[in-house]
Amino acid sequence: MKILRQNERINTNFLVKLSLLAAISYLLTFIRMPLPFFPEFLKIDIAELPALIAGFAFGPIAGVIVVLLRNILDFLTKTSTGGVGELSNFIVGSSFVVTASAIYKLNKSKRNAVLGVVLATVVMACIGLLSNKFIILPLWGMPVEWSFLLTIIVPFNLIKGALNSLVAILIYKNVSRILK
Repeated sequence: MKILRQNERINTNFLVKLSLLAAISYLLTFIRMPLPFFPEFLKIDIAELPALIAGFAFGPIAGVIVVLLRNILDFLTKTSTGGVGELSNFIVGSSFVVTASAIYKLNKSKRNAVLGVVLATVVMACIGLLSNKFIILPLWGMPVEWSFLLTIIVPFNLIKGALNSLVAILIYKNVSRILK
């Protein structure tokens, strides 16, 4: 199923699937765990998982829509960052989902899925580094030190990307049958 092609109607079935994936993604944000040696505001979750599944099943734009909807819900219901955390999550989550699903879309094989999530994890860490350096930390009024970015932000995003990737690779085949 293609999404957002010019003059193409988006059917109700597709919208329901995306909405359910966004809702699941939002619910997964309630299961966030702090990691030792990381600041309190960085908590690990697998909330990118439903967006990655949407990206694999329906394409990169669908995955970004799930990330966007989840972050809007997060902002409207439980933000503690005034939207800065949600903006950060949208930037890094979208970079992860777009990279992985675009690679997978080229050739829908397990090999490309694995290659996609590995590269997406690296891209997410790099985008996280740059967005925190030039957008997120300045918005919070925090000092932007390269040592903090390289020892905290990059490893955190690598761990988060690896966790979401591992779970996606393990469950996607079964979940894709339900989505189709």
